[in-house]
Amino acid sequence: MTTPTETPAGTTAPAAPTARHRRIWSGVFSDLDLWVKDRGTVPRRRTADPEEYRLANWLNVQRTNHRAGKLHQDYIDQLQEIHGALETRRTRTHREWAEDIAAFHKAHGRMPSSTAADPAERSLGHYVADRLRPGIRSGDITNYDCEPLAGIPGAIGRLNRTHRQWAEAIAAFHEANGRMPSSKTSDAAERSLGNYIIRRLRPGIRSGAITQNDYAPVADLPGAVSRARKSSSDYFQDLLAFAAAHGRMPGWKDARPLAAWVRRVRNAGPADSSAAQYLARVEAVAENLKAGQS
Repeated sequence: MTTPTETPAGTTAPAAPTARHRRIWSGVFSDLDLWVKDRGTVPRRRTADPEEYRLANWLNVQRTNHRAGKLHQDYIDQLQEIHGALETRRTRTHREWAEDIAAFHKAHGRMPSSTAADPAERSLGHYVADRLRPGIRSGDITNYDCEPLAGIPGAIGRLNRTHRQWAEAIAAFHEANGRMPSSKTSDAAERSLGNYIIRRLRPGIRSGAITQNDYAPVADLPGAVSRARKSSSDYFQDLLAFAAAHGRMPGWKDARPLAAWVRRVRNAGPADSSAAQYLARVEAVAENLKAGQS
């Protein structure tokens, strides 16, 4: 059976239904009325029963039109005779969502999961992943909204960290473990730090979005920012230090990044001016090393 569609937006008042529309609408309404009388409840859209799904979708259209002021009074009067037909769930505010998540954490000692079998927990988990965190990043959710979650690990704390705080957390991890955090570990906290280094810290340093003050706590840690692109001036200073320490030019086995820079300088064309201007200096270092060996 064909169901009526929503009235087009922009109408100031619902127009009187046509005879054909009334006939179609009344037919679906009769099906709905029988359904509710047989089962004692209104149909739900989350069902495998195609008939229930059809009626639930139709009822959702009526509710939408009613909220928008586009449902004719005759239809409203008939639907109000069915208990719950025009009732919709109250929309929770962001603050209320946060309070519910905080209550769940207090009761279970963990954050709700979006893959849980329990629908209430799953709903909270989806809110955290799909609405809370994106809303904080975009500014749509205020500090007041998420205040109940401020002290809960894993809720919003990682979203509010400054680059400096990320760097301090990475430095603390390195001090405790003697290594840099990995982005491929099973530990979520370590993986978060590792992903930050790869996806935000190094690209941010290259682009200038992250300042020296921001990453100062990790500036001297091996593997933290070393993969960020160095300037030719930095590479040349490294070359001088390497030549003084080893008495030779860097090789691919023991100083691959530095050797790659030397090759880049020697092969630089006019377009790579930052490398080309160091050619004479690099060759001078090489000549001095040869002279010292002879």
